[in-house]
Amino acid sequence: MEGEKSVNRFGWCIVTTLFSLASGISVCSADTCGHIVWRGDYEKAREYAVSTSRALMVVLTKQGCPECVSLVRRIASSPEYREALQNSMVAVIVDSDAVSYPVELYYTTVYPALFIVESTTEIFLTPPCRGEECLALPPLPERKKNKR
Repeated sequence: MEGEKSVNRFGWCIVTTLFSLASGISVCSADTCGHIVWRGDYEKAREYAVSTSRALMVVLTKQGCPECVSLVRRIASSPEYREALQNSMVAVIVDSDAVSYPVELYYTTVYPALFIVESTTEIFLTPPCRGEECLALPPLPERKKNKR
């Protein structure tokens, strides 16, 4: 019975991510999503990325898209992506019906779509991916070396 009531971490991450999509509120924390904080508000995520000198990873989804859920799972289970999202990138999930993101910059008719941009200029750091090609998790951009 105890096992029936438990929810694994990645399952909880998907549930909370979907809640984030619907509400615009990030409820995923480091403890529940393998150290990935998913944000649901594009402008707030971008502001945070700028203030922390991080890149911005934009995952564009739509409701009822099973590939979108698969992409979030793959990102959450990828050590390379988790490490980048802990140290050098900010993750934001944007529902395609939301009006609070620059549609002209992230225009797509194929979902999911994954964009990694420099947060200040919004210049693409990697080529965008769309649809099933995203499920292969494209290579991450090279990280800038900190000057010390």
